[in-house]
Amino acid sequence: MVWLVFWASGFSNLAARAQSGEWAWMAGGGSDTVDQPGVYGALGTPAAGNLPGAGLSALSWTDSSGRLGLFGGVGENDAGAGDLNDLWEYTPQASAATPSFSPAGGTYTTAQTVTISDTTSGATIFYTTDGSTPTTSSNEYTGPIDVTSTETSNAIAVASESTSSAVATATNTVNLPAAAMPTFSPREAPTLHHSQ
Repeated sequence: MVWLVFWASGFSNLAARAQSGEWAWMAGGGSDTVDQPGVYGALGTPAAGNLPGAGLSALSWTDSSGRLGLFGGVGENDAGAGDLNDLWEYTPQASAATPSFSPAGGTYTTAQTVTISDTTSGATIFYTTDGSTPTTSSNEYTGPIDVTSTETSNAIAVASESTSSAVATATNTVNLPAAAMPTFSPREAPTLHHSQ
């Protein structure tokens, strides 16, 4: 990791404008390399189409917030070959937290009411109860799920500015006790008395 102390204060001030998963051109001139020209967009504005150009010996670093910085290097632009002076910032998208089940799974002798929660603010949870991998087309979690037989539930969390979470899994085995067999007690036959 290479830290550029003289860029740190300007980088962190401009970083507030970056959005997850997009490059932002932060300072310097443009690149127009033959192999891969940079796509600059508006200065200081992150956009999905922004992309640094190809170059050699660029300096890169990661700050304490996980943002990637990229500065300069040697490449070719509209003025010819030479040193590049462009500064880029990339903020990776974080994943949503993995959902959790309560109870977490296990073997039970009674039916269970299962809840799913997630710590990511504003997350939507999607789940399946047949063991398949959930997607955003699966059932959306809106409340407790009654489990009356053995099933494997899977869930993901999805939130804006985040990638989908890892899949959470809980297998609940429900072994309901067999119903008691009814017992019958034979009754004595009534004694009949004949009168004469």
